[in-house]
Amino acid sequence: MKNIFFAVCTLLLVSFLTTASTAQNGKKIKDAVITYNMGVDSDNPAAAMMGSTTMKIGFKGDLSSADINMMNGMMTTNTLFDNKEKKGLILMNVPMMNKKIGVKMNEEELKEFQKKQYKNASPPKIEYFKGQTKKIAGYKCYKAIATMSGVDDPVVMYICENIQPAGTSQWQMQYPNLKGYPLSIEVKQQGMKITFTAKEVDAKAAKDLKFSMEIPEGYEEMTLKEFEEMSKGGGAFGM
Repeated sequence: MKNIFFAVCTLLLVSFLTTASTAQNGKKIKDAVITYNMGVDSDNPAAAMMGSTTMKIGFKGDLSSADINMMNGMMTTNTLFDNKEKKGLILMNVPMMNKKIGVKMNEEELKEFQKKQYKNASPPKIEYFKGQTKKIAGYKCYKAIATMSGVDDPVVMYICENIQPAGTSQWQMQYPNLKGYPLSIEVKQQGMKITFTAKEVDAKAAKDLKFSMEIPEGYEEMTLKEFEEMSKGGGAFGM
């Protein structure tokens, strides 16, 4: 199970959003919280446990967060990012293993992590299908497919042009010149089809967002490199 577990962990780390602004009905929304549900399609029984996962993406000014609740609380992660200072923080809590881990990230570490994930591949080719639409969380979206060099399976998204990042977001780093904001993302990894679908975009919730780049008491501090090494081998989680 550990390979599935950390495959999803890596996907979530790569995919969390940075500062963004949104618009609906012509009105700009600069701060918001977007809640995504995750679905997993796989023949592996262990993968089905991953399906009970939610992700909340919050952004306020230059700050953003991704709070992930996996397998009904069997694991939670909180990822914070300061787009202005180019630094981040990962907090991982696995109650069943009595394990809490904190990882601070600087700009150089974030760039190096992204290079490793994409192996310096060329920017993906993006095709748009404006005739294929869906309404997601109250927003009209249309289909976009991103194909990366050396990767067999494309990333299928439904994006909304009325929702645009204010600055350079994680989505823009992964998919340069993407014309809209993804409210649905479908990827295939290790024999699994993983889908994130937004169920709510809440601008009012942004005012309650709190950000601290300090690792709380009781967490074991790791470097990003140590965290990656632990992920490769399953580490202390033993899954």
